[in-house]
Amino acid sequence: MQTIIVMTAEGLNVVLEAGRAERTAYYDRRARDFDAEHQQGFAKLFIDVPSGGRSIAGSAIRAVLTQEYGPDEAKKSFRRALHCGILSKHAESYAAPVPSMHDWLASNHASEQIKFPHESPRTPNLDDRSASIDFDR
Repeated sequence: MQTIIVMTAEGLNVVLEAGRAERTAYYDRRARDFDAEHQQGFAKLFIDVPSGGRSIAGSAIRAVLTQEYGPDEAKKSFRRALHCGILSKHAESYAAPVPSMHDWLASNHASEQIKFPHESPRTPNLDDRSASIDFDR
């Protein structure tokens, strides 16, 4: 004999809400090494990039971080974001590791929408300050 369990709409909503709360707590733990300003900085990188597969060139991320925080802090932030799982590397570009984390960053931490040059083949120049920084060391 087979037992069939039917979930009510109310039961499904409880499960979905618990999942959302757990996901948010998980992302908060990953981002705990970043203060609100740095979380907003990374969120601004992703706000104009659609979630689910789109990534940002590493040189563009480094240029934006260097402009925001200066070369030393940009290097530390970039490496910490990789270590904590805020960024994951895909060839020579980077993305949030899962689409829901991308959405969490963009919706919870970006205080303003900016246009990120992800469509442009050029990387912001910024006097080539970030070009001489070795972000991998």
